[in-house]
Amino acid sequence: MEGLGAAASVIAVLQITTQVASLAYVYGYTTGVKRAPTNLQGLIDELKSLVKILSSLQSTAQHSSSAVLGQLFTPLLNYSMEMKSLNDKLEAKQKKLQSSWWGASFVRLQWPLTESETVALILETERFKQSLNLALNID
Repeated sequence: MEGLGAAASVIAVLQITTQVASLAYVYGYTTGVKRAPTNLQGLIDELKSLVKILSSLQSTAQHSSSAVLGQLFTPLLNYSMEMKSLNDKLEAKQKKLQSSWWGASFVRLQWPLTESETVALILETERFKQSLNLALNID
C-alpha cells in the first residue's frame, strides 16, 4: 500500500515541479523582473533535472513494488508541499499581473523569494534529487 502512495506522490511532485519550473522560467526570462536572484537560472536547471529524475522514478514505480518507494513517501510529500507553496506564490503574482490590462502596466513580476531563500531551495532540491537517485540505484 505504501508503494501505491509513493507512486501517487511521485506523480504529484512531478506535476507541481514541472509547473513551478515553467513559472520560474517566465520569471527568469521576462523583461523587467524585479528582485530576480542571480541564481534563478540555477534553480530552473535544478528543477528541470529533478523532473527527469521524477520521470524515471515514475516509470520504475509503475513496474516495481519495491519497499524503497514506500520509504520515499515522506520526502516526496514534504517536497511536494514546498513546491506547492512556491507555486501558489508564483501564480498569485502572475494573476495579479493579468488581472487587468491597466494594472499590468503598474504591476511588475517580482520573484517572491530572496536570494538566500532561492539558494536554500536549490540546496534542498539537490538533496532531494540525491535521495531519489539513491532510491533508483537501490531498486
